[in-house]
Amino acid sequence: MNDNERTPPETFLLLKFGGNVYTKDGKEGGFDFDDASADALIAEFNSRSRDLVIDFEHSTLTGGEAPAAGWIDRLEKNSEGLCAHVKYWTDKAKEYLTKGEYRYFSPTLLFGRGGKTPGALHSVALTNHPALHGVDALVANDTQLNPSDPLATAEPSGEAASVMSVPSVLSDKVRGKAFLKTMLEKLFLCDRLIHILQKIVEGGKHAEKICCNADARSRGRDRCR
Repeated sequence: MNDNERTPPETFLLLKFGGNVYTKDGKEGGFDFDDASADALIAEFNSRSRDLVIDFEHSTLTGGEAPAAGWIDRLEKNSEGLCAHVKYWTDKAKEYLTKGEYRYFSPTLLFGRGGKTPGALHSVALTNHPALHGVDALVANDTQLNPSDPLATAEPSGEAASVMSVPSVLSDKVRGKAFLKTMLEKLFLCDRLIHILQKIVEGGKHAEKICCNADARSRGRDRCR
């Protein structure tokens, strides 16, 4: 595919009507999203009277520097669900999207204490591992399958609402620890397997020696040579 065929969208489907499934902390969950839920998100967005940030990898949740990838200036409904209208993409985001280096998005939703339907949209992130299942690629004419992610990280906490944030990529430090843990577990299992096989081989050799010595005694010799 030519880079020029990938076009950052002016509008994209943010949440689909019906059941939405996500994977977070290795566990699958879900929530329902209907017309009333979309109206609630639109009303809350409009009450803030400001654009909503699209960041990189949920960086606005970390408390550190969080440069914008773009800005959403309008939420609206269509027959499929809730759509976000992008006021503009930053140059860096456009470059990432055009080159296919970023392909997906991940919303951070605020839920009420019941946790059944979202009541507000905190932000949206560019990511390659969205926790929401069935997310379409952002760029036009990009039809590759969406990879699933069992490693969505934990969400920030809040007093008035729980956050179903879908920060999607582990930090290098956490990812390194997870990789090391996995490799150590594999090495341990491999070591145990080798130990078991050695015992089996040693047992076989021992049994063979017993049989050989018995045969030797029957032939008038003390033991096998």
